[in-house]
Amino acid sequence: MSLFDKKNSILEEIQERTAELTRVNEQLRREIAERNRADEALKETNRFLENILDSSYSISIISTDLDKNILFWNKGAEEIFGYKAVEMVNRQKMDVLYSDEDTKELINGIKSLIMKNAKVLNTEIREKTKDGRTIWINLNLTPRFDEKGGVIGFLGIGEDITERKRAEEALQESEEKWRSLVENAPLFILIVDNKGMIQFINRVMFGKGIEELTGRSIYEFIHASYHGMFRKSIEQIAKTGKAEPIRFTASSPDGVILWYETYFGSIKHKGQAVAITLISMDITERRRMEEELIKTGKLESMSLLAGGIAHDFNNILVAILGNISLARLNMSKDDVNFEILAQAENASNRAKNLTHQLLNFTKGGATIKKTTSISELIKDSVKFGLRGSNVKHELSVPDDLWTVEVDEGQISQVINNFVINAKQAMPGGGVVKACAENITIGPESPLKLPEGEYIKVSIKDNGVGISKEHLKKIFDPFFTTKEKGNGLGLSNSYSIIKNHNGLIHAESELGIGTAFNIYLPVSKKERISQKEAEGKPVMGKGRVLVMDDDEMVRNVVGIMLEKIGYDPGFARGGTEAIQMYKEAEESHRHFDVVIMDLTIPGGMGAREAVKGLLEIYPDAKVIVSSGYCNDDLVTEFNRYGFCDIISKPYDINELSQKLNKLIMGKEQLKCAV
Repeated sequence: MSLFDKKNSILEEIQERTAELTRVNEQLRREIAERNRADEALKETNRFLENILDSSYSISIISTDLDKNILFWNKGAEEIFGYKAVEMVNRQKMDVLYSDEDTKELINGIKSLIMKNAKVLNTEIREKTKDGRTIWINLNLTPRFDEKGGVIGFLGIGEDITERKRAEEALQESEEKWRSLVENAPLFILIVDNKGMIQFINRVMFGKGIEELTGRSIYEFIHASYHGMFRKSIEQIAKTGKAEPIRFTASSPDGVILWYETYFGSIKHKGQAVAITLISMDITERRRMEEELIKTGKLESMSLLAGGIAHDFNNILVAILGNISLARLNMSKDDVNFEILAQAENASNRAKNLTHQLLNFTKGGATIKKTTSISELIKDSVKFGLRGSNVKHELSVPDDLWTVEVDEGQISQVINNFVINAKQAMPGGGVVKACAENITIGPESPLKLPEGEYIKVSIKDNGVGISKEHLKKIFDPFFTTKEKGNGLGLSNSYSIIKNHNGLIHAESELGIGTAFNIYLPVSKKERISQKEAEGKPVMGKGRVLVMDDDEMVRNVVGIMLEKIGYDPGFARGGTEAIQMYKEAEESHRHFDVVIMDLTIPGGMGAREAVKGLLEIYPDAKVIVSSGYCNDDLVTEFNRYGFCDIISKPYDINELSQKLNKLIMGKEQLKCAV
């Protein structure tokens, strides 16, 4: 090839290379321009993202490397934790924000996150602010990866949930309080749907456990006779939000009939009743007490009626006993009629005792203690309690029992209670054994009584007996195993004997029988006075004013007074008695003793009359007389100004003893005003 040709060839190649270089330069320029635009876009995007991240003031966004050094800390993190970004970037977060316990928990969470190759860890964790507060953060932790998929750090997005946690804790505490209140309330609290299906119950009811009741119909456990009442109440509360409480009965597991009172309410959602609440309380004891109050009211009415009858009846007995004692004084013991009158007198005294028994049985009498031998009282009380029944009695009661200071009517009531219990324990008939004996209790005795001499009275039956469980409760008020019992007889008996400084001890065995043992302390001091009461009437002298509204009583008492040497005067009421006493003083023919009837229908009785008399004549000696004693005046007559008391009916012998103590000075009694 010629040199010219070679030159042209080289020029062509240079031109091609130049054109190629121009194209490359143009492409490079375009690529550079494109890269610059991309870099600017990337910078703009980064600025945009940073602005978004920093504008999230309620959200903390924190980026860390694997060593937990903070790489990014947004405005939200500054707002929540109080630290500025310059304070936190390039330093470890853990030592500032977490306690050791929380740090350990977070590290374990991160390890689990990496091991499971999970995308996010969600947890609630406590963190500390710059001012020392502890806050709750809901944290979403996400791994950051390099281009090869290796974990190079973490991105944490957190929300301050402190207020929510406080609200949840408060709600939980409130729920726990209410649950504790509901679970421990002495009430049965149920929630049922509109069909009566039990959704919740707080306690065992109807002898069924909570698990047994939940999910079942309440009507399964209520007697069919009450179904209509319940359905009506549930319908009313669902429709109107109101329903009257109802009472119903159910049987306990051991067959005891229990009374419940139920109140209804509703649980509403958007104004509609979605469930019904039933709050039931066991009112068995209250119901029993209500019935007892009704019975007590009847007994009080009976007592008032019996008291009025006893007042009139004892006035009649005064006339009968007085005339009999007068008739016996006027004849010798050899007279054929002497023994007849003695039997009539004995019958009258038994009528007197029967009246006292009836009064005390209706709880109408006050406590009047006197020293006596209770042999006849035991016998009469046993016979009285078994009258008209198919139960026989066996008596082993000696006549030489030591004397005791007792209220005869109350002790008779106690024995009656035990005899009636024995009779009820033997519905098919049987035998009640009544025994009495003198005993001495020494230091080794298991009985909780002081050492000394006592009378022991035992009432035994061969009836059904009492279980050991019930034997411990028989003296508790209102406790009874009888369907129609009131649970007051034995508790009242226990109280009476305790007030007499005695003791009741019960022994029983199922199928064998029961024994009640009564221990009463002996009153040695009164044994001498017991003998003094025997013999003929004591003669005396002086003037006695008798205040009584009953003419028959005035007549027979007047004759008795004259028979034993006294000059009687008579008044129909308190006003007349005070006037007569005043006239007698002015005429120097004063009355030595005044006997005043406690009750004067339509007039002034002894209570008011003695007060009026003693205001004028403080040295007057007044005896109160009554056939029915129902207040504290009987046991505390001195406090009202009386010197003594004489109970109707009385005979000439008792009357003479009372007057002899006051007038003749045989035993001076202090008269208090």
